[in-house]
Amino acid sequence: PRGRWSFQQAGPLSRRTFAQGDLLPLRPSNEEDSEKRENSEVPGLPEGDDELLDECKPVKVLRGPTRPTKLELEEHEHSHIPFRSWCPHCMRGKSKASGHRSSSGTREKPIISIDYAFLGVSKGTSREDRIKLESEAVAAGHTPTLVMFDSESRGIYAYAATRKGYDERLCRQVVNDLDNLGYKDVVLKSDQEPAIVNLMEIIKANWNGNAALENSPVRESESNGAVERAIQTWEGQVRTVKDALEHRLGCMIPPDHPVMTWIIDYSAALLRRCLVTADGRTPYEKVKGRASRRSVAVFGEKVWYKPTHGRSKTLDYVLEEGICLGVQDRSDEALIGIANGVVKCRDIRRQSE
Repeated sequence: PRGRWSFQQAGPLSRRTFAQGDLLPLRPSNEEDSEKRENSEVPGLPEGDDELLDECKPVKVLRGPTRPTKLELEEHEHSHIPFRSWCPHCMRGKSKASGHRSSSGTREKPIISIDYAFLGVSKGTSREDRIKLESEAVAAGHTPTLVMFDSESRGIYAYAATRKGYDERLCRQVVNDLDNLGYKDVVLKSDQEPAIVNLMEIIKANWNGNAALENSPVRESESNGAVERAIQTWEGQVRTVKDALEHRLGCMIPPDHPVMTWIIDYSAALLRRCLVTADGRTPYEKVKGRASRRSVAVFGEKVWYKPTHGRSKTLDYVLEEGICLGVQDRSDEALIGIANGVVKCRDIRRQSE
């Protein structure tokens, strides 16, 4: 009957499981009885925690090796080729680290991956070689570059650093870029190098948003593969811009030349404004909501620029000469090198050949 729990006699298909005369309960017939069932007390659970019964995420269990047959075992013992996970000798001699598989779902927080890169330094075959080569580069006057990659917009940011670890100017630039991205919750990810871990903690302390720190396993830099690939893309752009500038100047530019500071930043800015991602938009469009309208000149080109302070006297020049060194994302202003330093301006004009 409606309004009560209804039962039916066990049918022929269930006689092998249930004895004759057993009754099989069906679902509740109305909302009142369903609510009584949901609110019933469960032994062993505190009051108000009934939802724990319905919510559970299974534990990811490692798959064990299959058991080989006697014939497989005998054939494998002759050469131990190919690798077999059930063979203890193969596991001890040929086993490799587990693959770094990307998650099939999307993470709720954007991942900001950070790592150091050295330009003009040979890459060692091991971690010890890399540390030695980097130490020699620092002693020779080379400075590291901090590269930051945003997983959400796919934007690459690069900052010339004076040294590894704490750098007040560098921290201020990273915090400003995190503010420009518009995020409130992010994950700051890096390897476990003490210098970069210390830098991340300082950035987290000085940023107004909520940053969760995450580190890749020791000696497993591939776990932070997003920033590794970003560094490769950025290094290629740096080499291209540097080669084009050397061709126009007719001379070589050493890695420790001051202009490299601006090539580092400008190369990353070009990638953010021009490199189209899989969804058909550039990282700049994703952050700003529109394409960049800034007209830029060739890096290192002499241009006419209009000073922001304007003319104080009638006979002051309207436009002045400077060197194009880059562009700023936040204000979309061009960076112009002059005799006294670097200035920002809104309007630039190209000169004739």
